[in-house]
Amino acid sequence: MTGNRFRLLWQSLLTVALLAGCAAPPQTGQAPQTDKQMSVEQLLASAAGAQPLRAAELKLQAAKILQQRGDFSGAVAALDGVDPSILPPNLRFDVARVRAGAALERKDAGRALQFLDSAQFPGISATQQVELSRLRAQAYEQQNNSLAAALELIQVARTATGDELSQVNDLVWRQLLQVDTEALVAASLNNYGFYEQGWIELALSLSKQADLSTQRDALMQWQQLWGAHPAYTNPPRSLAALLNADLITPQRVLVALPFSGSLAEPARILSEGINAALYQRKAQNLPVPTLITLDTEQITSASEILNYARQQRAELIIGPLKGNLIDQLAADPTLPIPVIAFNQTTNTNPNVYTIDLSSDQDIRQVVERAVIEGRKRFAIITPAANWGQKALTDYQQAILANEAEIATTLQYQSSEDLSAQVSQMLHTDLSKNRYTEIRQTLGQKIEFSDRPRRDIDAILITASAQDARSIKPMLAFHFAGDYPVYATSHLYDGDPNAVRDVDLNGIQFPDLPWLLQPNSAVNLQLGSERSDTQSRLGRLYALGADAFTLYPFLRQLESSDEIYFDGLTGRLTLGTDKRVKRELVWAAFDEGIPVLLGPPIIPEPTLPADEALFAPSN
Repeated sequence: MTGNRFRLLWQSLLTVALLAGCAAPPQTGQAPQTDKQMSVEQLLASAAGAQPLRAAELKLQAAKILQQRGDFSGAVAALDGVDPSILPPNLRFDVARVRAGAALERKDAGRALQFLDSAQFPGISATQQVELSRLRAQAYEQQNNSLAAALELIQVARTATGDELSQVNDLVWRQLLQVDTEALVAASLNNYGFYEQGWIELALSLSKQADLSTQRDALMQWQQLWGAHPAYTNPPRSLAALLNADLITPQRVLVALPFSGSLAEPARILSEGINAALYQRKAQNLPVPTLITLDTEQITSASEILNYARQQRAELIIGPLKGNLIDQLAADPTLPIPVIAFNQTTNTNPNVYTIDLSSDQDIRQVVERAVIEGRKRFAIITPAANWGQKALTDYQQAILANEAEIATTLQYQSSEDLSAQVSQMLHTDLSKNRYTEIRQTLGQKIEFSDRPRRDIDAILITASAQDARSIKPMLAFHFAGDYPVYATSHLYDGDPNAVRDVDLNGIQFPDLPWLLQPNSAVNLQLGSERSDTQSRLGRLYALGADAFTLYPFLRQLESSDEIYFDGLTGRLTLGTDKRVKRELVWAAFDEGIPVLLGPPIIPEPTLPADEALFAPSN
């Protein structure tokens, strides 16, 4: 789905497309220069008594002014009564651009593409053709049709130069990164031209490589074949970074974890994940470092970690796990070597990277998927505990960032009557009270059924697996069984059990590839040796393995958030805060078993009542 920097690029490029026609009148049927000095009201008043073609020119001028003000619905209304079939192609495109811009503003990509059907505009100028491709690309991006969006952007890039070309190439690559390998293979067999085929072959060659070192090799091989392609002469920034950034190749690595004390078991699992990844790297004949361990329960400060690392000539530290030690390391401005820590820190340090399994990343992706699927008003269910309060705060932040709303919340007490708590959240208790009042007033029995509140679109849950197995049936008991339910990975114990999890049917949730796609070499290796790999705690095997696997590529990852590799904890990128971001795999319970899901299902937007007035001509 889409990052802030990506949205900013889209906004800048789309603004050019939507407003490019505002600086000058259309090439055909040009309005007098004085029209540009008239107000919207004056233009529409003049249009009321003008001939159809002249009226269309005046209404278009008014619509452009309104669009510049950000009044998209007003711009569309200004074009009321304009019949595109009587207009020359250039003017017809200008009208369609306004109507498509309004459709895109309300996320109605399907309607926008109807307005932007290229068959309606034969013979439009080269500039308008580029604008058409820009708008079509954004519509396809809204539909999550990344391949179609990329193909449109490739057309835009063919006429772009300088900084604009760099921006468009970045957008092309960002879209192609979201196309799965199967779709890229199918696209590579189509009869595309040189530009399109080169981009597709580039994306295909890298999609087959999960490791960044093999991605780099694949990129260099592609360059040998496509030396004249614009992706070679002006590559996306992430590909340039992949080639140019140095690998980190330490000879000795210190693993600093609490091998004794209350966190000894998590430390053991993390360490075994690290060692399993090292073994797999060695099996591929790749260079591996010597690992040295330090029990952080035997020290009192981060300076002791650094002293030990210096004594052992370590060039990289993996760990620690405890937050206070991580904070101390990050607060050291003279930190001499890179650190990959297993928890977040509020301090920033150019040499401290963090990778963790905190639920805020689950929650962000739960909210994003729900919003993409058309949900805007949510009921949030979290436990009445400290970690539940943290989850609720994360939900609030994610929902605000996605311009959605919280209709109601429930911080449940598992030790109390869950039915009463759910009833209060859904207002079925109020429904019963109304029934009682009406029955007492009428003095006779009347037919009655509970009705839950209707101001929510979906229910979002963060709960333990045991609690979730009680909450989902309780929603159905209170007549809320038809609401879509999304949850964080807390509800999945990690091992499929159809009998145990049948009450979770229908719930969508994200989780690690380690659990939902347990076929990696590290997973198979550890699964044959340990019985806890497919468990909630077993997720730490994947975390340790990913920490070891990503260390050579820290410089590449921090140079661009478009560089990724597919790890055991998700598709991994590095944020500007040097925290590893994990894009998870999605599944839904079906007959008690998690079944993998595809991309979000985007609903068809509801057409405004008066939209038929503005339908494109056939």
